Amino acid sequence: MIKEFFICCFAFLVFIGVCALTAISCVYIIAALDPIPNYEEQIATSSIQIAPSPCFEVIDVSSGIVRTVFAYNSVPGQTDDAPCIAADGSNICSRLAAGECIIAGNWAPLGSEHYIDGIGLCTLADRMNSRYTNEVDLFLGYDIAAAKKFGRQQIIVKSLN
Repeated sequence: MIKEFFICCFAFLVFIGVCALTAISCVYIIAALDPIPNYEEQIATSSIQIAPSPCFEVIDVSSGIVRTVFAYNSVPGQTDDAPCIAADGSNICSRLAAGECIIAGNWAPLGSEHYIDGIGLCTLADRMNSRYTNEVDLFLGYDIAAAKKFGRQQIIVKSLN
C-alpha cells in the first residue's frame, strides 16, 4: 500500500515537472519570436482595398435635416385599395418581411436611400398625401400597436443619394 502511494506521488511530481518545463519552454520560445508586427502600417501601405461592412457602418447625421416622422400600416384608412403595393410598384409588405426599412415621403425621389437616426437605413418607396411636403412616414406593415407607440417624432434624416 505504501509502495503504491509513493509511486502515485512520484508520477504526480513527474507530471508537475513536465508541465512546468513545458510552460518555461513556451515562454522562452515566445520571447525569441519577433515582436508583434505593426498591422496598421501594413494595412496603410497595402494595395488591397477592403470595403467597409454595412453592418458596422457609422453614418454622420450632423448634416441631416430634422423631420417629423410618423408610422403607417397596410390597413384600410391609411392606404389606398392596394395596401402592400407602394408608389414605386413594389410589394412593401414582402420587403418589410425580408428586413428592409421602407419609408414614404414627397421630398425625395422614389428609390432614394435615407438614414434615419435611431432607426437605420431606409428606402423611400411610397408617397404620402400631397399636404405632407417634408414629413416621413415609416412603414410598419400590419403592426398598428407599434405605429401608435411610435407616434410622431422629430428625428434627423440624412439623404444618402
